[in-house]
Amino acid sequence: MKPNTVIGIRTHTWTLEEEKMYQKLLLAFPADKIFVIMNETGGVVPTPDYVNKISWNDEFICQHQLLHYNHFNAGIGWLCGDYFYYAFREQVKADFYWLTDPDVGLTFDDVRTFFAQTENDHADALLSAFRVLSKEDYWYKSAELVGLVNGNAYGCVFSFNRLSAAAIDRCLQERQKLSVLYQEKGALVFDNNPIGVHFPNDESLVVPTLMREGFSVKGLDELFPGALMNFSCHYWFCMPQHQIMRPRNQVIHPVRPFSRIVARLSEGLAQDIAQSSSWKYTFVDEENTSLVASAIAKNLIPQIEQKLREHYQYIVLFGEFKEMMTHQIGQLSHPFKISTWQGNTLVLDVFYQNKTYALDMLLQGQQLTIKTFERFSGAEWALQFQPYFSDFVLEGNIGRLSCLSIQDMAQCREQLRIALSVFCQQLQ
Repeated sequence: MKPNTVIGIRTHTWTLEEEKMYQKLLLAFPADKIFVIMNETGGVVPTPDYVNKISWNDEFICQHQLLHYNHFNAGIGWLCGDYFYYAFREQVKADFYWLTDPDVGLTFDDVRTFFAQTENDHADALLSAFRVLSKEDYWYKSAELVGLVNGNAYGCVFSFNRLSAAAIDRCLQERQKLSVLYQEKGALVFDNNPIGVHFPNDESLVVPTLMREGFSVKGLDELFPGALMNFSCHYWFCMPQHQIMRPRNQVIHPVRPFSRIVARLSEGLAQDIAQSSSWKYTFVDEENTSLVASAIAKNLIPQIEQKLREHYQYIVLFGEFKEMMTHQIGQLSHPFKISTWQGNTLVLDVFYQNKTYALDMLLQGQQLTIKTFERFSGAEWALQFQPYFSDFVLEGNIGRLSCLSIQDMAQCREQLRIALSVFCQQLQ
């Protein structure tokens, strides 16, 4: 028998983003299976009449023995995305519950096919960016010290996931237990917390709880290899002004409206302009100000376009490289983290026997440089790679393995494959 599956959009407002997500979901679900789970701790939010809205607020938090913890003044809905699940589960009876943020992009030609592929998978949790947390992860300490961790700590990105009814019920019990603990200790705000660790966020409660209790948990990238290469909490993708969003066949996060992308870039460029030393020795009379400004803007347009194209190319390549890293390093049992540094370096850190081993992929213009090193140590780790790379150069404790042109992507992939293979060999 086909399980009863519903989906909710979690939000605290109703804008073009929510409307676009709602219309996208109508391609895969009947209207009576789509809900908007609204955080109304800040007040009632009007929504269109055709929307099935489920609200939760301060009264809901109190009635369910939950905690309204103040973390960085970011709001409890940001910190505890699992609260949306509890409100959803209470109002709608189903077997499985999807929750998506409105800024998730689903770029499949037929979004129905994506969701249909999950119907026969009865895992209690299908998670985006499911991974083992390293001890350096911000939320690891919270999960560990309040007793959520049994062995490894696990996490995910909470923007696009599916949980079973039983999984939600168990997580609610765990959240209520922690809420009582924090209330009894008076640990209600970020900067005055006698427990010593902050109230665990959604991923650091939900995933460790389900793993510890023996629920079946899967990463969505296990079901859809390569489809979450552009899923993160950091990179902004522009919501297109046309109908087709790229890259195709991806679950992308976060997708921002055109206006927010323009505002963000404009703010950064304005700061660069204000700090430029060129102003010190340049004087333009008032009559020529507009003319000079227009000419400068015209001259800069090609550079801005080139930078946007280059940065998009970087993120697409990083997505592919990240998928290769996750697949190969994931076969080890060691915790690892993949992050970016300064927008142009993809960083893999693997944590093993109280040491941290890194593999960096630096993109500059059309050149890719692969490097490896052991953090806070000598050159012994890097030197183990020398026999495998003819262009090997030792720079302090860092081994530069290859410098390649991204015009030859086959060579880039092969060199990364070799680097990852050697990396894994040294850690076995």
